[in-house]
Amino acid sequence: MRLSELLAALRIAQVLGPVDIEVTGFSMDSRKVEPGNMFVALTEPELADRRQFVGAACEAGATSVLIEEPLPYEARLPGLTQVVVPNVQVASALMAARFYGEPAKRLSMVGITGTKGKTTTTYLTVAMLERAGLSTGLIGTVHIRYGGTSEKSPNSTPHGIELQKILARMVDAGVSAVAMEVSSHALRLHRVAGIPYRVGIFTNLGGDHMNFHSSVEDYAQAKSMLMSSVTVNGMTVVNIDDPRGEYMRASSLCECYTYGLSEKAVIRATDVKTSLAGSSFVLHCPSGTRAVKTHLPGRFNVYNALAAAGAALAMDVPLDAIVEVLAEARGVPGRMEPVDTEGLGFRVIVDYAHTAESMENVLQTLRNLNPQKLITVFGCGGDRDRTRRPKMGRVAVAYSDRVYITSDNPRTESPRAIIDDILAGLVEDRVDPSAYTVVEDRAEAIRQAIREARVGDIVAILGKGHEDYQIIGHERIHFDDREVAQLAVEELRREMVK
Repeated sequence: MRLSELLAALRIAQVLGPVDIEVTGFSMDSRKVEPGNMFVALTEPELADRRQFVGAACEAGATSVLIEEPLPYEARLPGLTQVVVPNVQVASALMAARFYGEPAKRLSMVGITGTKGKTTTTYLTVAMLERAGLSTGLIGTVHIRYGGTSEKSPNSTPHGIELQKILARMVDAGVSAVAMEVSSHALRLHRVAGIPYRVGIFTNLGGDHMNFHSSVEDYAQAKSMLMSSVTVNGMTVVNIDDPRGEYMRASSLCECYTYGLSEKAVIRATDVKTSLAGSSFVLHCPSGTRAVKTHLPGRFNVYNALAAAGAALAMDVPLDAIVEVLAEARGVPGRMEPVDTEGLGFRVIVDYAHTAESMENVLQTLRNLNPQKLITVFGCGGDRDRTRRPKMGRVAVAYSDRVYITSDNPRTESPRAIIDDILAGLVEDRVDPSAYTVVEDRAEAIRQAIREARVGDIVAILGKGHEDYQIIGHERIHFDDREVAQLAVEELRREMVK
């Protein structure tokens, strides 16, 4: 596509160089530039400043660069057109959308944002849309899925250029509706700029991501950007029980379905009963009232079910189809996922919970099952908000009979330093040291917790869920809590045979 055609997607741009050139694609990595590409000089947090690689990109064949400030005169390169814009993230997303034929405008887009519940709500929404006969795509934390294909997702919400490329592939595959997780990072960094959503869902707001957002208010404002991205003839679906629910509803430019357990909710659950085997409730909504039984455990999953039901209703899915999907749903990888412990008399659960709020949700659900003992394994990620660490420690000991404190994804931090931050809260609260054990090696912590379990106990392994890697330094090594736990269980079984 000609650069002059791509520029039509932008309101403001200063162009230094010829515009009658062919753009063959976009690249944010100078090492992956192909001849005729536009090099996108992103300056996102946690990424190297791409402006320093403009020279390398030009040598690799880039003929244009998208940048926020003109290159200094002495650094200008012959034959390289500079497109100078106020915000590279916004401009790259809009130009990529035009390059790939505005795929989002040919799809019914459902966006889900919130601190917790995005992944499960996305899966349930897709299942409901499929039950109504729609060809669907899914974009989320666990993977990207459409047309019989599945690939791992590097982010909950891909970068704007990659997102537009994915949506274009979905259009080519015959997809008609897409449900996608929309993180606060993606909203603040404009990765979803220019996408017209038919439905926008707000699940809840917790105290996560304070290493990225300047305040809870800034975090909430970022989330509200999805609400205002829904088309005027679309629908927002808002958890009205959340303290920020009214704010999100006020951010909507279209009709809003509220959901929750309170009487003011348009989509409401009453007579809620939950267990590890699942949940039951009575669903009240504009289409009628139905008794619902689902295999999804926990009160938080009732909220996820209501959110998905709201999206499905907004997409004209029949109520009976919604109830059928909830009855059949078996959960999401790494979300309250059981490990096979048949014959041992205790249960092992793996969950992605990695904030104090999400840990409390999971552990409260498990505690309500009245286990003989609740044994919890958890750690905290490195290079992330340090203030969450003592909070997570406090939640773990408050709900558990025994806690194994270990590493998660330490990244460039010392695992021991991260653990010390967790312990600081327990020491301050004068928690009896016999209530917890520090085992820095995560595999060994899981093994010890499972070996401690007895009949009637529950072991909760929290923090990584579906992830099959651990980040140590800048390296990803294979590590899957589910595999490690299953190996520990099999070891016990072999010993029982002996």
